[in-house]
Amino acid sequence: MSNPQLTLTRYDIWDLNNGNIPAFPVANPPGWDDVSLYYAKALKEMGWQASPDGNTDVTSMWPYSDAPNTYFFQAAMHWWPQYQGTPPAPYDERWSHCTHGPASAEQYFLAWHRAFIYFFEVIVRSHVADLGGPANWALPYWNYSYYDDSDPSAPGAPWVRSNLPWVFSQTQLPDGSPNPLYIGDTNKRGLQPDWPGSAETMFLETMTPYYDQAYGFADFADFNQTLDGQPHGAVHVDTGSGDQQVTQGGWMTSTVTASFDPVFWLHHSEIDRFWAGWNAAGNATPTDPTWLAAQDDPLLATRWNFWADGNLANKIVVHPGQMVDPANLAAPFPYSYGYQSLPTIPAPTTSGTAQTAAASVARATAPAASGVPRATAPAAAARPLAARRVLQASAAPAGGSAAELGQQPVTMPVPVATQAHTAAAQLAEVPSGAEPPRVILRLEGITAEGPPGNYEIYLNYPQADRDTAGSVPHYVGLLAGFGSDHHHDHGDGGDDQHGLSARYDITAVVAYLRTHGGWDEAQASVTFVPASRPRAGFRLMTSGLRIASITIETR
Repeated sequence: MSNPQLTLTRYDIWDLNNGNIPAFPVANPPGWDDVSLYYAKALKEMGWQASPDGNTDVTSMWPYSDAPNTYFFQAAMHWWPQYQGTPPAPYDERWSHCTHGPASAEQYFLAWHRAFIYFFEVIVRSHVADLGGPANWALPYWNYSYYDDSDPSAPGAPWVRSNLPWVFSQTQLPDGSPNPLYIGDTNKRGLQPDWPGSAETMFLETMTPYYDQAYGFADFADFNQTLDGQPHGAVHVDTGSGDQQVTQGGWMTSTVTASFDPVFWLHHSEIDRFWAGWNAAGNATPTDPTWLAAQDDPLLATRWNFWADGNLANKIVVHPGQMVDPANLAAPFPYSYGYQSLPTIPAPTTSGTAQTAAASVARATAPAASGVPRATAPAAAARPLAARRVLQASAAPAGGSAAELGQQPVTMPVPVATQAHTAAAQLAEVPSGAEPPRVILRLEGITAEGPPGNYEIYLNYPQADRDTAGSVPHYVGLLAGFGSDHHHDHGDGGDDQHGLSARYDITAVVAYLRTHGGWDEAQASVTFVPASRPRAGFRLMTSGLRIASITIETR
């Protein structure tokens, strides 16, 4: 039953552990606040058991269960590892409902995951209540995109909260019993409290936490798909693999095992927070009745099934339109919720992106050679570079160059389409009030045959290496490989591989290169670099990517 008077607050777990939330004090921070402590205790009630090192079978930690109030059941709703594709009836009504698939499913990435973690939170709250925990317990978020460049020498700067939260780094609970949040087996979780063999704290890779590309979009479809790639997919890869250098693929690296790592839920709480922040900045969620009711979802009949208790018969069906405003939820949602704070706006950018944006502004305010004033605010060219990421079934080559990405930088020549050549030439003369043409880098058919990595992309900068880290104006964006290795089996020996598709707005980069003599009107080069800083004693462990088609076009 809905309680319209009850609104919960989801807190930054870093602030919770450090005693910065008065409602959940910590005697000697960092330490165990009641939100974190009762999360860990609830996971034990939900079936957690110690898993031997090296055993990557998720049931070694979370025993199989048909009860909706168990961890296995809840995690399998994202994906049941026993089946790469849709499981047989009746399990298809319960499990393997993540939106990785064709574009008709991908459009519901944010909406479905909002409902998914909400009802997981409801289940955990019921266990917390049984344990005598706080009545205002809510799922915290892992604020890895907290930006602080005040001290460049600080560990992890500028992403000083992108290491594992303190409670995920403790082997024991306060009573001396094992901590289910801690996974020291690098086969299951590559990101550890410290780099293996040293006392140096591990953080996510430098390029991973950026969210400026997603926040550069005002259109929900673009925002939804871009956020799915970065930071969402990139965080999955770094957390599972240990910045791509500790293990080939821990649980978080794969769509079929990711939800069996307890940090998954805090990661998706952060992703949901990005959506709330994007709305708060004045951007609108779709109002189309088809989207609001998920009418074109290929799994409409099963994907939107959820549970709030342990009775399998008490199925709850919700759709996107019922959850667009988390601060004002109605039945069947038992409460509303909000966040301690929302992401910083404007979003932080790499130094390279900042250079292209500054150059775009300078170009726009300078007189045009024709004497016609240029657009005084070329927002489309000066805004943070935007990347659109789509999942589509069996992506086919669309012409253009193909690439095999591995452990070394790869540079591919890419012909510039006639329309793109014309659009690039027009960037120098955009009359006031006119919309600048858009130049797009398009990647199609992105697949992997093993746990994939992340790659930085550079335009006309073949000398880029793993230390470049977005520091040059040629930087385009990050390609996150999460999901590119997912196959859907049919049970008849055949399967489909859902290749990723990505589109990057490179208008500002092209304009910068034209201004500085770095643009060839006929052909460009695109360089892909593993997004993992070199580290002595370590090597890249993740699999490469195959890109079936690379094109530069306009829209």
